[in-house]
Amino acid sequence: PEELPMSDLSYWADIEAGTHVEQLLRLYGGVPRTMMTLFMPICGGMDWSDASRPVAEVSLYFVVIWVAYVTFMFIGLLNVLVGVFVDGAIKSIQSDGDQMLRDEVEALNATISRITHIFEASDSNCS
Repeated sequence: PEELPMSDLSYWADIEAGTHVEQLLRLYGGVPRTMMTLFMPICGGMDWSDASRPVAEVSLYFVVIWVAYVTFMFIGLLNVLVGVFVDGAIKSIQSDGDQMLRDEVEALNATISRITHIFEASDSNCS
């Protein structure tokens, strides 16, 4: 097959073109291409079936590995990453709420202090 530069993503466009070996080389012909081919289905750039079909034609063993990869990435890793971001957002909101409560207590204490000062200044006979 014709060697395409890694920056040219057009070789993913026609998945069905070429023989089975050409499809394998187009999608998995080196570490950078393999990484891109595995990354694209996760991000929606390629269908899972298009990326797995050439591998499935080689052996059932590779189908099991592909399903394990899909399961790990889709359910495991991506959900953990989303959980980390959601936890960070919740902590940020709680921190803001705690700071607002401290500001309100400080404002209330300042108001009480001013009122106390006014009453003490207006008490002429110290009663």
